[in-house]
Amino acid sequence: MLLGGLSQLPVAELKQRLAALGVQVPAWAVEKNDLVKILRSAEAHGRRAQPGAASWLTAPVIPTAAPGSETRRPAASPEPERSRLPRHMASFSTASGKEVAEPSTLEDAQAQAEREVEHKQRVVASASARISEASLSVSSAQEALGTAAAERWRRTEAMSMSRSEFAEFNNAMRAEFQLLKDWISTFRMDSTSHGSWEEADDPKHFAVLQPLLRRVGGIEETMITAFSAAVAVPPSARGEFDCKVVAEISRGMSAHIAQLSSEMASSSHALSVQEAAVTTAESACSHADRSQVAAGQLLQAAEAELAGARSVLERLQAAARQVSARRRQGLDQNLPW
Repeated sequence: MLLGGLSQLPVAELKQRLAALGVQVPAWAVEKNDLVKILRSAEAHGRRAQPGAASWLTAPVIPTAAPGSETRRPAASPEPERSRLPRHMASFSTASGKEVAEPSTLEDAQAQAEREVEHKQRVVASASARISEASLSVSSAQEALGTAAAERWRRTEAMSMSRSEFAEFNNAMRAEFQLLKDWISTFRMDSTSHGSWEEADDPKHFAVLQPLLRRVGGIEETMITAFSAAVAVPPSARGEFDCKVVAEISRGMSAHIAQLSSEMASSSHALSVQEAAVTTAESACSHADRSQVAAGQLLQAAEAELAGARSVLERLQAAARQVSARRRQGLDQNLPW
């Protein structure tokens, strides 16, 4: 039957005719034209395979020569379906340098390289997840550090204000209030180191005390007004009411100073605790930063190994294409048309 006639036959019938001739159809012969060429070549050579014998496409049959006759070797048959791995790729390593078992065929090597690529892709995905977690940890640690630092600043300011107010009230209690209460004169040194005598009835003493008294809780404005009148006269000339007013103001000032002292002690302890919290937050932030850097390095290494595995796979795929092309070319050269 002519080639054109064979081309009209369905694929199933072509395979049946090849089977009848004892020809094993190679896996690469998937197109109808390939089957037609193989069948035509088999019919032209007239080689009918014996039962249990290898196909002429996969293992050439060497006929037995008659005694005294010259032995003639048949033409080389196409390469077997599963070709050996090319010599320059007979062994290879993964991108990480880990040696793998030497594959026996190109197909085995390609499958092994594909598995290696899939494994590296999973490693990269895991490293990407780790760096995302590390980034979240860094953000959380930075936020905690900011909160701790802000609280430390607030407590530092409160401590500073308590100390300033304590010094202001304490100094006024020991100076201006003492002068007004005891009606004595004192020798004071000014900022230029020049001393001067100050009398108790100097209006500036009450002018210093008046705004402070208004800041003391529990002292009413009427009491402050009465205090102004009571300290205007010497203690010996004060009446019972004036003495009670001065004593009440003295108790209020002393209580406020004691409260400020307690607040300072509490603020000092709270500030120490907050300093420790800031130190802990700084340590956590530093640890999170180091973890993020390590995760980034791990991701870079995983991506490099993935690129290496892909390169190996691409070389194997290119070799497979070359082998397939040589098979097809060798078959075409052996065909008689």
